[in-house]
Amino acid sequence: MAFTKLTIAVLLLAVTVESRTITIYNKCPFTIWPGILGPGNPAGGGFRLDGGQSRNIEVDDAWTAGRVWARTGCDGNFNCETGFCRFLPLTTFLFFYDL
Repeated sequence: MAFTKLTIAVLLLAVTVESRTITIYNKCPFTIWPGILGPGNPAGGGFRLDGGQSRNIEVDDAWTAGRVWARTGCDGNFNCETGFCRFLPLTTFLFFYDL
């Protein structure tokens, strides 16, 4: 009986979880590495996106604010020529909020 109640509770939780889709487009003729910052570390914080490609990122519906920015000239360890925020402040990035 306890197992049945737990199973029903888990199924109800699974049904109520929704997500949002963020689509990132690279309209540049060169490769970028989008940086993504927000709750749950979406897409592991970033990825490679070749020129002309796009990628959908799924985030939890509770994710109401975050940052997305482009980095260029990155190596495999995300050491980048631009948009690398360890040492220099970001110059261009997107803030979004759900109010």
